[in-house]
Order: sequence, then C-alpha cells, then structure tokens
Amino acid sequence: MNNALQWDSPAAVVEVFREAVTGGEPAFLWGVPGGGLFAAVGEGTCALRVGAPGFHGTVPLFRPAAVVAAGDAFGAGSFPDAPVAAPPAHGARSATADVASTGPSAHWIATVERATAEMRAGALRKVVLARTEARRAPDGAQFDATETWLALRAANPQSFTFAAHADGRAFVGASPERLATLSGDTLLTEALAGTAPRDSDPARLLASEKDRDEHALVVAEILAGLAPHVVPESVECPATPGLRALPRLWHLHTPITARLRPGATLADVVLALHPTPAVCGVPRAAAAAFLSAHEGFDRGPYAGPVGWVSDAGQGSFAVGIRSALLAGAEATLYAGAGLVSASEPAAEWRETALKLQTVDEMLRTS
Repeated sequence: MNNALQWDSPAAVVEVFREAVTGGEPAFLWGVPGGGLFAAVGEGTCALRVGAPGFHGTVPLFRPAAVVAAGDAFGAGSFPDAPVAAPPAHGARSATADVASTGPSAHWIATVERATAEMRAGALRKVVLARTEARRAPDGAQFDATETWLALRAANPQSFTFAAHADGRAFVGASPERLATLSGDTLLTEALAGTAPRDSDPARLLASEKDRDEHALVVAEILAGLAPHVVPESVECPATPGLRALPRLWHLHTPITARLRPGATLADVVLALHPTPAVCGVPRAAAAAFLSAHEGFDRGPYAGPVGWVSDAGQGSFAVGIRSALLAGAEATLYAGAGLVSASEPAAEWRETALKLQTVDEMLRTS
C-alpha cells in the first residue's frame, strides 16, 4: 500500500494502520481531542526518526518525532473534527511495575540539584528534565502498537493520540499539548505548564507561585516565538491561566490564537516554537545544552513534533509527550518535569511517575 490516507470510518482507519504494521510498512495513526482520526500508510507518509543526534544546528533543536505529508486530502480546510469513537482495544494488558513505587534515583537528585543551582546563579531560568522507564512484555508476547493506541484513545479522549510505525518500532502516545494547528490563516497554540495530581485541589495549583512562574515563562517564550510570523493585533492570549483536567493530572493552561502574516507558514511556526519551554527550557540554547550534558539518555522521538501537513499548508502538530517507544518485546516510556529554582527532586520525580502512568497502564501485547 503506497501513500494511502484513510479517515472516513474509525474501524477502517484502525485496520489500515494495523495491516500496515503487520506488513512492516511505515504507518501513522492520529486522533484529535474529541474528534476525528486518520491513518496514513506507505513510503513518504511517515518520517519517524530514531537514533539520530538529539540536538542539531547552531541553536540546538529537538528532532521531529513523526510528520505525515497528507497531500491535498484536507485542502484548505481544517482536519475533520466531528466526534467519533474508535473501536475498543482487545490486546492483553502487559504486566508492568508500579512506576510510583520507588523514589528518585541518585542521578535524578544530583541533576535536579545541579539545575536549580545553575538557576540560582542566573545561567538558567527553567529546564525540563526527562527520564525513562523500561518495560518488557511477558514471555512470548510483543507490544502491540495498534491495541496500545486504542487503549490510549479510550482513556484520553481529550488528548492527541498517535502511533507512528517505522523500521519495526512504534512511537505511541496521548499528548495533551498542542504545538500548532493552522486552519485557513488562523493559528492555534497553547501553553501547558504547571502540574498537580488530579486528586488534589486545583485551586492550590492556580495559587502556586512556583507553578504560575513556570507557566508564565512558557507563555512569554511562545509569544516571542510567534511574533515574527503573526499579525500582532490578532494575537489573543488570556492574562491568567486556566485549568486543563486530565485523568491523572491538572495542568495550568493558556490558549493562544493569532492570524499568520502573509507569506508565513505552519512550518515557520513549528520551527519557531519547537522545542517549547514546556519540553526544553529557558533560555532555549542554554537549557538544551544542559540537557545534552546532564540528562543522561538520548530522547529519541520523545517530545518531538508529531502531526500532519497538507499540500495547501494546513495541518496540526502536537508535542510528543506522554509517550513510549515500542520495539518488539521492549518498551521505553518517557516523562519529564519542568524545573525552576524552587523545584525539589522528590516532588518532580512524583510528577514524572504520574505522567508515566498515562502510557504504562495502557500498554497492550499480542
């Protein structure tokens, strides 16, 4: 199957992806929050990149995780957003450890302390430190990208759900964070930073000086990145954040809309915003250099842009967080936490543990 694009029937969409994965073809499965889904299959449709250097260029940037060229399928309009339900997941639930059962590692404690020291010295204002957890499927089983995506979609209908398959590996996730969506000349993006457990009082998150400061840094950097590409008087950004409720977490959330300047493109915006302070830090170059030196692992596709773009320049991208890389019987789960000068290692570790659960509890095998 070459460059096939399917979006009319949820069951057909999932089967197109499943058949492609079974046949070893590159494939991409995408669902928007509360809305439509599509699958793209074949050479040229899925640019899943793994194993390359984590940063490149004169200003370090994270590499893309998965990008689909959707051709002229959606023309100048937006992605179909009529509410649809994906089929239920049927794969076996994988046996995984309780990611919250152990405390922070010595490496995590030392890196958080190093980061906060650099912030107090003025070298950094924020850095997003990530970590991984490894999972192995039961004997004789392999992780199933299709069934894992279905489970993620069912459990996280308010998130962007994705599965990108290439070279025998699949990057899957349920990202709550929109990087950029372009419909006509209207651009949508958002700041999502500041976190608390879902069973806590969200009023405490709204009142938290530490979380409000972290969130304000993200908003300011996004607005600065947008400035060269949008009509200034068209920018709409609330003065104070609201709340985004997820199954396990609360986040501070600020939606941002604007109109593109004539000649500007969605690609210009993605390159300007990525990596956002929500996955890298402030200042961007200094934070990326700190992570390259101290984070301790190659992020691979984690936190990269995931999405699609049409021949007409329309498209939508999410940030590849709340995600995992599946490779046969092995799975690598990713999660990060935004550090500011007031951050404490144990609290940030607990935050990543909650984020890891988004994918960990949805892993399916076959």
